[in-house]
Amino acid sequence: LKGLDIRPTPDKVKGALFNIIGSRIIEKRFLDLFSGTGNIGIEALSRGALEVCFVDNDKRSIKLIRENLEKCGIEKEFKIFFEDGIEFICSRGKKEKFDLIFLDPPYGSDLGELALEEISKTNIIEQKGLIIFEHFHKSEINREYGHIKLYKQKRLGDTCLSFFDKENKGYF
Repeated sequence: LKGLDIRPTPDKVKGALFNIIGSRIIEKRFLDLFSGTGNIGIEALSRGALEVCFVDNDKRSIKLIRENLEKCGIEKEFKIFFEDGIEFICSRGKKEKFDLIFLDPPYGSDLGELALEEISKTNIIEQKGLIIFEHFHKSEINREYGHIKLYKQKRLGDTCLSFFDKENKGYF
């Protein structure tokens, strides 16, 4: 979108992400937080996710996600929320659970760290769930947010994928 600071996940990073997740995404609930274009959530659906929830706080992004889903012929197995990502975690963390949560906040913001802190305070992630945080490779991030612990990182150019889980067991 012109004039909108959306940085879609590059194909190389998206490919690496889904190679790491592999078939473990099949029949799982996936949260695409700070969705932007929705390309990660759409890819999750195409690889067998049971359901994807897209969350973004920009009306233009929400419109673009709907258009992209329509272009891909996807009519079900998704929900779209026009909501702040942190507020979504706080409000839905008591009612909903996800197997995988993908965080792709704007680079240079502290939203990813805030999201990890809030996730650790709720039950929004399943016990054997996985949280993937896409961020700039030079960003300083903690290894632990409450009961959420870093167990793996993968650098791809300027992008880093940091994988967190509850028990630091690396279920994925």
